[in-house]
Amino acid sequence: MEELNFEHTAITMYGKPVSLPRLQSWFAEEGLVVKELFQKQKQHVWTAPMRKLKAQLENQLDVKFDYCLVNLYRDGNDHINFHADNEAKDIIASVTLGATRRFVIRHLSCFGKVLTRKRKPLTTPDKKEVI
Repeated sequence: MEELNFEHTAITMYGKPVSLPRLQSWFAEEGLVVKELFQKQKQHVWTAPMRKLKAQLENQLDVKFDYCLVNLYRDGNDHINFHADNEAKDIIASVTLGATRRFVIRHLSCFGKVLTRKRKPLTTPDKKEVI
């Protein structure tokens, strides 16, 4: 965990800085510039464990990943709101480690709509990976 260099970051929403309710770190090859990337913090070069995880995912999913965003949810107050990861043509792999947490996914056609039916969250199991 120490190798991940987590930071408390802020993003700009409606012209104002908003502190994110979680810690983040992101990794990419040195010099890679991702214009569509929402992250503005400094990228880190892949550490050995992150490079190993990247290789395993690429082998298992038969895709190449350019970068990786790592979120650390310290407690029940840390979270991420509904959002759309709309970087052009990106494939997103989600790996969850640690305690059980709610992971709710909805179709993009529902984005911004008030849903009347109850959503069923995907609950990630303790100490397992979900890909």
